[in-house]
Amino acid sequence: MSRRKSSFVVAAPLAFVLMWASGPIAVETGLAHSSAPTFLLLRALGSAALCWGVWFFVRDRLPRTGPEWMRTVVVAILLQTVYQGFFFAAVGAGLPAGIIAVILGTQPILTTLITRSGRDRRFRTGLVVGLAGVALTVSSTLGAPSRTDTAGTVTGLLFAFLALGAITGGTIVQGRTANVGTWAALAIQYSFSSVVFAVTTACTGGPQLTGRPAFFLALGWMVVVVSVGAAALLYFMVARGEVARVTSLFYCVPPVTALLDLLFSGTALTAVELAGIGLVVVAVALIQTGAPRFRRTRRAETVPERPSTAPESTKDGTSLARTRQGGR
Repeated sequence: MSRRKSSFVVAAPLAFVLMWASGPIAVETGLAHSSAPTFLLLRALGSAALCWGVWFFVRDRLPRTGPEWMRTVVVAILLQTVYQGFFFAAVGAGLPAGIIAVILGTQPILTTLITRSGRDRRFRTGLVVGLAGVALTVSSTLGAPSRTDTAGTVTGLLFAFLALGAITGGTIVQGRTANVGTWAALAIQYSFSSVVFAVTTACTGGPQLTGRPAFFLALGWMVVVVSVGAAALLYFMVARGEVARVTSLFYCVPPVTALLDLLFSGTALTAVELAGIGLVVVAVALIQTGAPRFRRTRRAETVPERPSTAPESTKDGTSLARTRQGGR
């Protein structure tokens, strides 16, 4: 493996976890100054504009076949519309980000069950240890007196589980859409979600926001860092490795979110949360060593069958290639 590829394998997961983990903090900040449909619409519009701008320079591959377009639209519905919508709705319903993180933290197990991957014992052990670490890290949130009124909200929990199903299904489908360029896929998907959220915003009373700087800071962070940066990294990693292995990185999100919460709000980590973070580190190590090595997705399905290298012949034995060239 070259130094450049080795650096990508190490840096990409770290950057992805940091960027993705910052999402709940940005969402909570933004929703304090706007309605969820407004935030989702502006985020989708900004992400679509940025992705099309990048695509204009890189010009990676657009969908060409019917199945490719179908998968791209399905991912747009699941990842960029349903997942984002229900995640925002869960936060808007008052469900704490820590509780949502516990629910979404089960994604690697759900992905493994669906794809039937991870037969290695270390891999399966890592999944269980990771789930325990996520639950332990945010367990103090469940017992916080100031949050018990919203933690059990049926609506919020329903939204969180729907978000879990959407992000799991969308990631699996995206793993089968490797022939479409990352920037082309993101640009199309965010354009699709912009239309959906525009209709949603219109049906819920139109745009609603305070216009304060905190909202635009949260919006900019969600567009550039989370929706474009983290999503692009996720697509790149899925295209280069096993889906179940990549999704194991979501185990790191709740502990990192807790660390970011400490930096931004001063919330101190408890001994229980630190123990959970330790379990997550062990889990990721087990999953990364127990899963198959990263490998590029085969493209044989879309490559047309090559003709035989042997020259075709006419009835008189003359090479058909020479006949087409005027007998030269």
